[in-house]
Amino acid sequence: MSLPDYQTSRVVAVDLDGTLLKADLSWELLMAYLRARPWRLFCVLGWVSAGGLVRLKSNLAERVLIEGEHLPWNDEVIDWCEQHAQKGGRVVLATASPLKAAQSITGHFKFITEVLGSDEVINLKAQAKADALTFRFGHEGFDYIGNSSADLPVWRAAQNAFFVGTESVRNGFQHRLEAKRLIPITGGSDRLEPVLLAALRPHQWLKNLLILVPLLGAHRWNDPACWWLIGPALLALCCVASATYILNDLTDLESDRRHPRKKRRAFASGQLGIPTGLLFIGVLLFTGGALALVSGLTALAAVSGYVILSIAYSLGLKKIAIVDVVWLSCMYTYRVLIGGAITGVVVSSWLLAYTISLFLGLAFLKRYVELGSSNAGESVQVPGRGYDGSDASRIRAGGIAAGLVSTVVLGFYLRSPASIVLYADPRWLWVVVLAMAGWLARIWIMAGHKKVDDDPVWFAAKDPVTWLISAVCIAALMLAGPL
Repeated sequence: MSLPDYQTSRVVAVDLDGTLLKADLSWELLMAYLRARPWRLFCVLGWVSAGGLVRLKSNLAERVLIEGEHLPWNDEVIDWCEQHAQKGGRVVLATASPLKAAQSITGHFKFITEVLGSDEVINLKAQAKADALTFRFGHEGFDYIGNSSADLPVWRAAQNAFFVGTESVRNGFQHRLEAKRLIPITGGSDRLEPVLLAALRPHQWLKNLLILVPLLGAHRWNDPACWWLIGPALLALCCVASATYILNDLTDLESDRRHPRKKRRAFASGQLGIPTGLLFIGVLLFTGGALALVSGLTALAAVSGYVILSIAYSLGLKKIAIVDVVWLSCMYTYRVLIGGAITGVVVSSWLLAYTISLFLGLAFLKRYVELGSSNAGESVQVPGRGYDGSDASRIRAGGIAAGLVSTVVLGFYLRSPASIVLYADPRWLWVVVLAMAGWLARIWIMAGHKKVDDDPVWFAAKDPVTWLISAVCIAALMLAGPL
């Protein structure tokens, strides 16, 4: 964006959080501190009770180091500041974030000549920031670029007031500034609904349909009582799953920002802030718990168990090679067990063996695709995962083997007395065996050609061939004549 035609001050002070940086540095430091050891939350609470936010920010800055290159910077503000510096002006960073951390993450910006930030005594925010800049440069001896209501005192003390954010927010601040014009530098959409919806990942709710498998497998799809039990539990699982996806995004901020595609996610890109994510986690978990309770205490306990499994995965298990894929397959299978527990249908060992092996193969596929999309070299560790580029062939072999095992399990099931109890002519189910074997072979070939998304389940949901194979399987099940 070009500099405006009117006269700007020689000194331009720019805010960090939400202005030069799309995220909030203090929240970034807090998440980085808790990410490795969540029990450090007790230390955080102790710091806040002992010395408030000033003590908290200071201690976090001493203990956490964040690399600035991969943070979500505001390119329009950076361009504006660079143009000002090229014309001989000074750019001063003035932030309520810890001084040490602010200096560390902005060291690669050559246009910043000075950094003012919070320390052990002063939280450089609102009037404190206005006083510091006025003392340093004089009243109206500087311009100021900000984004929030805390910047109102600073704008009043500046010669020119610049704003970063949406037009509706700017209009509200303009009314409070009265005579001084609040000049927009960047714009943006007021609609956060699409971003929030993407963060909830509703397409992932397809996986929760697995809780219907015991009901359908036992041929009790015409039992209204079962549907009254399973319906609220399904909605509850969708809510808590979205909560855990947000938690996973918050714990994966650093690695997502290094990924060519995941860096565009809502939290990694700074479109949504960490406080917003934490708020939605709480709301979704509460809503999910309330819905599960409608189906009974068994459903509440089962859904709570899923939350525990997901949190364990997000906070550490996803970084351990092999353990991560085994855990993912267990989480898929656990959904099937939830359906059985709620409806009272006994999940057979055949079904457990099939789902564990099938989803173990798909978990391996997920990691294989991630390795390909991350462009990791032979000895380069994939950010946030326990693999490097040299593991690709071994992961592929493990995934194909697990898929073959699932096909063999299904074949043995058709030769067992268990299939005769449920189907009049189980020979038709061999069509399902062949269809699933073909589908698994096809998806692995497509993954080798880098035509599969990071999530194979979502790829399958969008794939017309998968829908065709599903129709063939359903037809075979109907011809088998469920008893």
